[in-house]
Amino acid sequence: MTEADLYAFIATHSLGALGTTCHVDTPQSALVGIAVNQQLEIIFDTVKSSRKYPNLIADPAVLSLSAVGERASKPSDTRARRRNSLEAN
Repeated sequence: MTEADLYAFIATHSLGALGTTCHVDTPQSALVGIAVNQQLEIIFDTVKSSRKYPNLIADPAVLSLSAVGERASKPSDTRARRRNSLEAN
């Protein structure tokens, strides 16, 4: 699979499952809106009042999984980072 193939695959999906841990190291998962840019950075859409927001701020290490029908892509370890709303796209 090329980077272009991977981008095309992710770009066709607007939802994914996001696994995080809370402040007491309890795993939590949630459905989350996703987008991807040409650099293959996956953007999670969430609000500050959600469970996942403080989890990601406290520990940006996440387990991401994009669901595709009844099949799912292979989970991958990744790190999330807070994006400043003033950053250029």
